[in-house]
Amino acid sequence: MISSAFLNKAIAQKKNKKEQEQDTLLVQSNPNFKPTLEINPYAIEEDKKKRKKKKRKKKVFYGIKTKVRYTKEYSRNRRNVIFRKIHVLKEPVKPNMYVHEVYFYDAKRKKIESTYPDRYKPEMGPLLHGAYERTIDGILVDRGIFYKGTKHGRWEKYGNGMELLEKEYFYRGHPKNSEITYYDINQKKVKEVIPIQYGKKEGVYLAFYESGRIKTKGEYRDDIKVGRWYEYYDRERSNNKKETQYVNRNRPYEDEFEPYVLREWDEKGQKIVDNRKGRNR
Repeated sequence: MISSAFLNKAIAQKKNKKEQEQDTLLVQSNPNFKPTLEINPYAIEEDKKKRKKKKRKKKVFYGIKTKVRYTKEYSRNRRNVIFRKIHVLKEPVKPNMYVHEVYFYDAKRKKIESTYPDRYKPEMGPLLHGAYERTIDGILVDRGIFYKGTKHGRWEKYGNGMELLEKEYFYRGHPKNSEITYYDINQKKVKEVIPIQYGKKEGVYLAFYESGRIKTKGEYRDDIKVGRWYEYYDRERSNNKKETQYVNRNRPYEDEFEPYVLREWDEKGQKIVDNRKGRNR
């Protein structure tokens, strides 16, 4: 005699088989049908696998593999320890020539350094690329991200209580909202970069010749030209053309200050003006 437990089990198996056949028929007859967890009991596991595949690797930024490096230094009074955690490129790349500066890791000095892009050489050290953090005595003070040696994305500064003090946005070396014009339709040859932050000119201004050489360089603060502005000739050597002194960058609202030419050179490279000590030539 067949026991009731065995009979119930057989009925349940038959019912499950019938439901699976109905589910299969439903899927085959409806091309737009998406299986639910009830019909596809393995959906949770498949979803987990997909999420694992999509999860970014810790040392890969913008599809490029990097290496982690650390720097350590002390404050001027030697009381505070400053740590930096950075990522650097594994393979050397040519930096963007249309930016003001690029950052690299000097392995000999174990420090972060910066230079003009046309002066950078791979033997100086790998370019910074990826997440960046700076801490003082274990407290985070600023963080951001680099893209092939240039500041990129959101950069933040924090106070002692981890309150956000300042934030800036960059796109591959320029303030994110900068106004950039080009010589060509393909936007490969940059003509001018006007740095814009929060609706005002703020940062380093750059202008280039069609050859790619720098034409003019200077700094804006709150829509005002500050510090020294430089003009260059379109050539490799002895390219200095004019150096103009604008209001002190720390006192941009000094109304009485009048800009003046500090130094100037002719096309032959001869200096024709030198006002560094109040004299003309």
